[in-house]
Amino acid sequence: MTVKRIFSLGLSTAWVMMAFAAVARGEALIEESFDYAPTSWVWDGDYEGPVTESGLDGGIGFVDGSQWGVCLQSGTTGNVSIIEGMTFNGLQTSGSALFTQNVSNSDLISRAIDVAVAPGATVWTSYLWRHEDTSMGGLSCAYSQLTDSQFGTTNRRLRILPNQYMTSTTCSISDGSARYDLTIPELQDGDTYLLIAKNTNIGQAGTGNLWAMAASGYAICAADDVITEQELNDNCVGSTSGALASNTMTSGAFLQLANLWGAGAFDEFRMGTSLADVTPARPIPEPGTVMILFTGLVGLVCCIRFKKK
Repeated sequence: MTVKRIFSLGLSTAWVMMAFAAVARGEALIEESFDYAPTSWVWDGDYEGPVTESGLDGGIGFVDGSQWGVCLQSGTTGNVSIIEGMTFNGLQTSGSALFTQNVSNSDLISRAIDVAVAPGATVWTSYLWRHEDTSMGGLSCAYSQLTDSQFGTTNRRLRILPNQYMTSTTCSISDGSARYDLTIPELQDGDTYLLIAKNTNIGQAGTGNLWAMAASGYAICAADDVITEQELNDNCVGSTSGALASNTMTSGAFLQLANLWGAGAFDEFRMGTSLADVTPARPIPEPGTVMILFTGLVGLVCCIRFKKK
């Protein structure tokens, strides 16, 4: 093979890999890996405003200058912490994780989003979740949701409950009124699970789908770096779907994450308009890495030519 052909082949390979990487990664509307230094809020009582810690202002899709803040209901005691991040076979993860624990009543941690989608769009959500406290008999409830109020639960939408109220093995998708449950005993064994939700026809009545994925099942889905709904159906530990009316997603809403009567951890929260946006699979070489490899190839060709001379 001539030097010219080797150079051309290497350049083509580099461009193809970079293009594939851009397509495979997708682009999330909201992305939060909780990549912050370890910190903790401990509370005993009520707060009139959200209590924040400096530096919790990373991620994508949030209002500029906003930070995660603890918003408490009356009589609540517990803590929120930034802890070591989770890992999940086949999913790109980084940074730390968010841990919340409650010993009375309930809490939530929230942050304003700056994302809106066109009416009729489809929105996907995913995040890692791990139940970490069975000291209260496993009776707990955790959820993620969008609301109009930083404190209250007015206009719940795009709502996912890794644990449903007082049923430690039930996972649900809801809009605050309609609710669809699935029973997954494995969610309470301390392992990490990936919750993936799909909400159709945003801004109007639509449908909601929810899949709960164990690491082993998700690894099968991600083996070829292209994940499909059929693969989710074939490899999840449980799924459910149904009609939901409150499918709105508007700028100025608040993303809330909470554990009620228990403890658990959230990580790698993502929202996007496609499944690829919220399920980045195994890392694909960055364009810079590809160019380094290509430069090495060029250098090798030059050395061969020099030796021949």
